[in-house]
Amino acid sequence: MLKYFLSVGLIASASLLTAQEELPADDHFAIHTLAEGLSDPMEMTPLPGGDVLIIERTGAVKVYSSSSNTVKTHHQLAVIHNQEGKYARES
Repeated sequence: MLKYFLSVGLIASASLLTAQEELPADDHFAIHTLAEGLSDPMEMTPLPGGDVLIIERTGAVKVYSSSSNTVKTHHQLAVIHNQEGKYARES
């Protein structure tokens, strides 16, 4: 039953994508560098007030302050990496 709903959902999503307008041109967007020297940022989430939460693969939880244009580390999550240098959550 779950497979049926997933299949119907995928088909419906695909038909909606083809019915939408074309994507805007590249010149519609602007690139703005918030910070340099981050260590493999994985996620960025805008916060109320214009600040941005940044999560790095190394476990650093940082916040970019739009008022001061600075990035501060607020927390360090415990992470481990395997022999190939890939990071994983510590159990």
